[in-house]
Amino acid sequence: LHTYIESYKANDNQLILDQPDMYAQATLFSSEPAEMTVTDRFYEKPIDFKGKYKGMYPGVPNQFHMTYRSQGKSKKMRFLTFIQVHDSKAQVLPIEKISAGQFKIGDWTVKAELDTSKEASLIAGNMTAQLNVNTAAKSVLGKELPPVTPSASVLTELINGKVIHGLSTDQAPAIN
Repeated sequence: LHTYIESYKANDNQLILDQPDMYAQATLFSSEPAEMTVTDRFYEKPIDFKGKYKGMYPGVPNQFHMTYRSQGKSKKMRFLTFIQVHDSKAQVLPIEKISAGQFKIGDWTVKAELDTSKEASLIAGNMTAQLNVNTAAKSVLGKELPPVTPSASVLTELINGKVIHGLSTDQAPAIN
């Protein structure tokens, strides 16, 4: 994640951007212990090839960059990030970790499979909506779903008393 305006590390897994008219909070979770760093320097100095900053800065101005990486060597790792953007800090909802990969935010429950030895999946929902990614639910919000492939993403919403389903299926692009 990066910002043009100063952001800071609030704790081991939280990045904050606090401005007079906007507050943003990114809370990160991972499949194994990780550490966050924040810097206002580029890893490699960018080149202003469009001449956008000519006369304003000696090149591209620094930006704030957050890195979140495993503490040790890792062949596989999964991340889950909650980003909340509001007018003020007072509107941010607390994120309660219920168990490994399961969280409560307001009236929403989120379950993400962070174990890299298992198939990746995500379920997020409350009493009026549910999103299933890479997991085929048999029923949602009291209504039976049609059979779908496990790699499908299904958004189910309760709108004006009617249960509506949206379906998106991953497929490989056509090769010419």
